[in-house]
Amino acid sequence: MYTDRVQKDVDVREQAQARPPRPVRSRLGLRLGIIITLIVLITAGVGMLLDFRRAYRKELTDVFRSLRTVAHSVEPARRRITQANLLGRFLTNFVIRMDASVAPGHHVVVFDDNGAVLAAAAHQGADLAKETFPAAGPQEELVRTSNGPMAVFRLHEPGSDDGGATVLVARHLDQTLDALRQDLSSRALQILIIAAEIILLVFVAIHFAVIRPVKRLVQAARAWSARDFYARVDPAGSPEFLSLCAEFNLMASELSEHEERRLAELREARKIQARLLPGAIPEVRGVEVAARYQPAAEIGGDLYDVFVLPRGQVAAAVLDVAGHGISAALLTGVVRMSLRYHLHDGGDLLTAIHRINDDMLASSPDERFVTMCLGVWNPDQRTWTYVAAGHPGGTLLTAGGARSLGSTGPVLGAQSSKLWSVERLELAVGDRLFLFSDGVVEAGAPKRMLGMAGVADLLAASAHHTLTQQVDELVHAARLRQQDGHSDDLTILAMEVEDDGPVLGQH
Repeated sequence: MYTDRVQKDVDVREQAQARPPRPVRSRLGLRLGIIITLIVLITAGVGMLLDFRRAYRKELTDVFRSLRTVAHSVEPARRRITQANLLGRFLTNFVIRMDASVAPGHHVVVFDDNGAVLAAAAHQGADLAKETFPAAGPQEELVRTSNGPMAVFRLHEPGSDDGGATVLVARHLDQTLDALRQDLSSRALQILIIAAEIILLVFVAIHFAVIRPVKRLVQAARAWSARDFYARVDPAGSPEFLSLCAEFNLMASELSEHEERRLAELREARKIQARLLPGAIPEVRGVEVAARYQPAAEIGGDLYDVFVLPRGQVAAAVLDVAGHGISAALLTGVVRMSLRYHLHDGGDLLTAIHRINDDMLASSPDERFVTMCLGVWNPDQRTWTYVAAGHPGGTLLTAGGARSLGSTGPVLGAQSSKLWSVERLELAVGDRLFLFSDGVVEAGAPKRMLGMAGVADLLAASAHHTLTQQVDELVHAARLRQQDGHSDDLTILAMEVEDDGPVLGQH
């Protein structure tokens, strides 16, 4: 099972290459389109506003020039006509002609030097009383009235034999502004059409020059993040993008070569680690043995071992090295050789664990440590003697129910203190002992962690099943929880006490 995971890794990579690429949903085009549209519209709006102001100032200049001409035309008549009523008739007729020939909306008022009105006329009988035009004021000015803006021109003639006077000529600007607005609307429509064409052309250019090449880069980057280093970027866009695509493709080629070397190294490391596991459980008198091992990564940090000691006793261990990968696998090999050597050397269990810890301190880096449950089965006395170094002591299932066994000391490789103790259990026929790594206990962490209590409950509920079935059910329950939470290596070693006699273990 374990040695097939490299082939699975290769298969996953090949499947990733065979799958059609996921569409890249990017909002870059939309954002660029909005930005370009806003820039064009703001620029067009500012341009139209400046154009309107320029046209408005030009129209005002023409209006004041026309008013000046009107004022100079009225002044000779004012000198000739001395009677106010006759002057009023003249101004009325004059305004009618001006409204018809130049533009409607003229007002003419003649003041004497004291500011009194001598005569006045308004377009189409407008009530001059509603419009106040004082004699004094700037020569040219804009006046805001209730009927809209008006341009006012004052021509003052100083006192002479016929008396001084001020001729005031005013004109409504409604028609002028209406004409300007109509012209502005026409220009605005033309500018909007031109702006829409510019936006479309710019967007198409940006799509082919920027957006499409960026999408292809993103699509290739996603494939590389999924470890599909054989994916390549289809060159497109400007020369700069073509150069960038070439650099990315070169990088992908180097990554694919590195991935091939990495997979080859993993295959070799997997083969080496597979040899560390017992090829077949040795014949153990008095117990049936079942084991399962499922690493979470290519190379796991868990290991179990079962071997016969010189005096006919059987040693069994489940250990977990912090971390994953090749370094963790190498350290599991060091620990396995150390525990085999020191137990075969004839030392007791406590002495062996002390020496294993010394070997760990001498050979492993500071950030690496090992948790381990190591025990010895004595078939003659039906006893299980064990040390749990920072590791669960397992779960004991008897006729009375399931009981969790705790740790008997700290982890290995962290300190040189001799803080471990040895526990001894007397087992009866039918009792079952389950040893497992932290991956089983912490399955589903942090939200749905199985925990020691969960393991005991599950084993108690399935006590009527065979030993192999219970082990498989425990692995299945842990894997289900790992789908929603923490994922780790799973290692389970289980033993069931039987009547004396050699029994072939199951792996």
